[in-house]
Amino acid sequence: MNDDSHESTYAVRAARSVRLVQDALARLDEQQQHVPRDQRDYSRKAILEAVRVVGESQGEVIGISTLRRNSAVAQLIREARQQAPEPPPDFSQFGALQTVYSSSKRARSRRAKKFAVLSRAELAYWVVGRQEQERHLHELRVKLEAIPLPDGLWPRGTELPNPLFKVSSSAPHRYQQMRERVTRARLLEMLKTLHERVDEHLRAIDVIQRLYIEQLLR
Repeated sequence: MNDDSHESTYAVRAARSVRLVQDALARLDEQQQHVPRDQRDYSRKAILEAVRVVGESQGEVIGISTLRRNSAVAQLIREARQQAPEPPPDFSQFGALQTVYSSSKRARSRRAKKFAVLSRAELAYWVVGRQEQERHLHELRVKLEAIPLPDGLWPRGTELPNPLFKVSSSAPHRYQQMRERVTRARLLEMLKTLHERVDEHLRAIDVIQRLYIEQLLR
């Protein structure tokens, strides 16, 4: 199956899940119409049972994971429960992560174990955060490497580029897509690659920034 077919199949399945949950919530509202809205049962167990009933004639079912991973379904449930919308994740902290990680076998093993226990949503958060960090560091590195360094020295009178870290507008959407559609194994693989790219950028940036500091001390 090619990527376009996969995208289409997923979209159809996701839309079907939304419709099933909408019908299930309508059924629960009808059953509990004499119960105050804030006292109605919208538990996962109740929703899945209602989904089973409304989808029985068509042979359609969904699992409990769909209630968590499908963002549109999760929003429907929050609205039924009269809960506040889920706030978008904050990726700004990745602008402050400037640590070059050890590349030793032991250190890599510790990092792998640390991330192996994270949920898919947590891994998606880290992947998108690292993507944002890698993009920022790449832009900074390009600016630094464009500065001519005669005799390998930082030129006097030239300021050190220091662009602000800004999270791209697409980050929240990418996070939702990853937490719903990308496997944990793939997220772990992506995170490993991003760690390596970030470290490589940081090492290259550090070398050039040291030249700037040496120029200040001369």
